[in-house]
Amino acid sequence: MNKNTFLKKMIMNCAPTLAGIKTGSLYAVEKEESEGLQKKLILLNRKFASKGIRFVMFKRSSKRVLVYLYRPDMLRKDLSDPDTVSLLKSYGYSLKNVETCVKELAVRLDTHESFPHEVGVFLGYPPKDVIGFIKNPHNGVRLSGCWKVYSDEEKAEKLFEKYRKCTEAYGNMLMMGRTLDRMVV
Repeated sequence: MNKNTFLKKMIMNCAPTLAGIKTGSLYAVEKEESEGLQKKLILLNRKFASKGIRFVMFKRSSKRVLVYLYRPDMLRKDLSDPDTVSLLKSYGYSLKNVETCVKELAVRLDTHESFPHEVGVFLGYPPKDVIGFIKNPHNGVRLSGCWKVYSDEEKAEKLFEKYRKCTEAYGNMLMMGRTLDRMVV
């Protein structure tokens, strides 16, 4: 896998998580680009563990591999929300700890035919929006952006803009030659 392609894809899909303003990001790496990916993620985990970031390889298909980049401390906080607890319990998550929940999500991604939409809470989406999407993805949508918004439209709009600006700034930093080491907050 071309280092520049990998880095650009990560930046364009994960900038808000790298910047510490979003819990998690999920992005696809095409199968033909995934050679050596596991090794790269191990190195990235070693390098950025002290900055509170974790990389996990998820579902592998014949066409692509999903990579989940997240901030365990932020996810721990998100998983303590009562609506999130209720939602994840209804899907059989043990809620033992963050790492176990991430492993359980990985299993659900690998074993379920349909995409497990509770993944939204692992990405930092508001639980009310995740629940709204699961219950009825087409009705009650107030705004559509990084996710479908069913609850606080104003707050979501501000977040969408914050994420957009962050991604743009990180893209510019990458074009100017800034290294990932200097971009991870």
